Amino acid sequence: MYKMLKSRALFRFAKNEPLLTVTSIVFGAFCLLFYLLPTYAEFMYQKGIYALLRFLYDNSLGFLPIPSIYFFVVAIFYFMVRWFTHLKSRKWQESVFKFFKALLLVLMSFYLLWGFNYWCPGMRARLSLEKERISIEELQGELMLCAASLKKDYSVDFNLPNNLEDIVRQEQKEFLKSNGFETPGKPRIRKLLPKGILLRISTAGVYFPFVIEGHIDKGLHPIQWPATMSHEMGHAYGITDEGECNFLAYQSCIRSAHPEIRYSANIMYLRYLLSALRKETAIDYKDLLSSIDDAVLQDIRNIEQNNNQYPDILPKYRDIIYDGYLKTQGVKSGIKSYATLIQLNVDFKRSKQSKGN
Repeated sequence: MYKMLKSRALFRFAKNEPLLTVTSIVFGAFCLLFYLLPTYAEFMYQKGIYALLRFLYDNSLGFLPIPSIYFFVVAIFYFMVRWFTHLKSRKWQESVFKFFKALLLVLMSFYLLWGFNYWCPGMRARLSLEKERISIEELQGELMLCAASLKKDYSVDFNLPNNLEDIVRQEQKEFLKSNGFETPGKPRIRKLLPKGILLRISTAGVYFPFVIEGHIDKGLHPIQWPATMSHEMGHAYGITDEGECNFLAYQSCIRSAHPEIRYSANIMYLRYLLSALRKETAIDYKDLLSSIDDAVLQDIRNIEQNNNQYPDILPKYRDIIYDGYLKTQGVKSGIKSYATLIQLNVDFKRSKQSKGN
């Protein structure tokens, strides 16, 4: 009896929603194909469908002077109000059906517009980076080199170029192309208002697939802008892993001709290095801090003070939700993947040294 009712429900769905039914079948076929053959995901989706979407965006939404996400939020609010307004006049079964139909459309749109990139080979695989253990001495060496670069690039007058987005994009394109990656389109990274809208959920930036744009919080400290922009730009080019986007941002920005951009990348790296070394009991952390220029440490304190102006909203639940999301997409380390920047940087350096570069 249950199977009969179930089959009749599916038949009615197919009869009343022929376009959605066909779309769902095609979507399921793509999911199965990309899951079984990731190289097809790279060839068919990342280099084909996604590249086409980037081209279409460049010649439409990319010209807008304000973030497209504002229009998306207004549209969602409109449809939610409309749904609730008509909820009483409908049968509850119909309302529930429409709700789940909307969820299905959102899910399919997410994967079509960006999500299938999760099933493509990542930067570590594409760069053939072998993962090897990092010693405490190597960590300290990385910190010393980073601290020296920061001291060299430090300036009391931290003035970012007016065309920062264009510069960050071009520098990332150059790094990606030099390492064999495709760089389709001209992705935009927008500054979101009101200030703190992302910082209050422990996020400096976000790539939003439904509008094919990246965003950073307008309340972010200016020192963090270049590295954060570059991180979100990495997502726009189809890099899904958070640590790999941090790696891409760092490697792109430290090659910049602009000291402010290099400084931003190294500040990001230094904070990850300090976090990793703070856990090591075999070293004196205070001595380690004394080796870093006071002006640089003050900039880190200024960044933290700025971010503290926007206290987190339910940070524990945010971490649980995002950690779960990343793991369901195949990122095994979940939210901890951000910190793999150090491992990737060291592995990349070792790879270059072994090749004599």
